[in-house]
Amino acid sequence: MTALRDAEPFVLLNDLAYVSAGRILTVPSDQVVRAPAEDGGEKVGIAGLAGGVDEFLRTGRLLGEQGVPWANRSVRPVGPEAVTDVRPVIDAMVG
Repeated sequence: MTALRDAEPFVLLNDLAYVSAGRILTVPSDQVVRAPAEDGGEKVGIAGLAGGVDEFLRTGRLLGEQGVPWANRSVRPVGPEAVTDVRPVIDAMVG
């Protein structure tokens, strides 16, 4: 069991990702990879995501900066103080 206070960094990171992006994009279906799962279900992934994350960890370049076709190219840098800006992004998502 995880205490609520232990989840705060994860929630903060995700909130700031939404604020930085300003919107949520739909990944085009031709960039979605599907494969059978060992339990009989289906695994779903995004083409280029693993390589893009590796590149980000090496260079700090975001996916949009790397030219990943489905990535958001209009992100803006934000810091922890921007977490208060997440409400409009969430409202836009649920629309």
